[in-house]
Amino acid sequence: RTTSTSGHPSGPSGSGCGLPRERGVAAAVIKRRREDEESNCLTEKYSGLRIKNPVVSSEQMHQRMQGRKMVRIPRLASRARGGDIDGDWVTIGVVVDKLPPRDTAKGEKFSVWKLSD
Repeated sequence: RTTSTSGHPSGPSGSGCGLPRERGVAAAVIKRRREDEESNCLTEKYSGLRIKNPVVSSEQMHQRMQGRKMVRIPRLASRARGGDIDGDWVTIGVVVDKLPPRDTAKGEKFSVWKLSD
C-alpha cells in the first residue's frame, strides 16, 4: 500500500478507494454506475449491511427492534454456548448457502442455512 501525493492511502491500483485506474470515458461510466448503485442502497442501522430495495423500511425496523438486543453473527456461537443471551434478541445476516433438507435420527426434517454478515 502506498500513499498518494495528497496524503491519502491508495491501493495497488493507485486510487484511494480501491477502484482500478481506468481512463477517460470508460472510467466515468464505471464511476457513475457505481454511484447509481450505491445511491439505491440503504445501510441498515442495526447490522450495517447495505441493502438494495429494502422490503422493510427503516421506521418499521426501528419499531420491530424495540426492546430487542442485536447479537452479531461472530458473537452468536460463543454467547449461545455460554448461555449469556438473555431476553429477546435478533441476529441479522445474509443467507449465503442453504443446504437441502435432511432428516434427524427421529425422522424430523431440518435444513442448515449458512449466514454471513
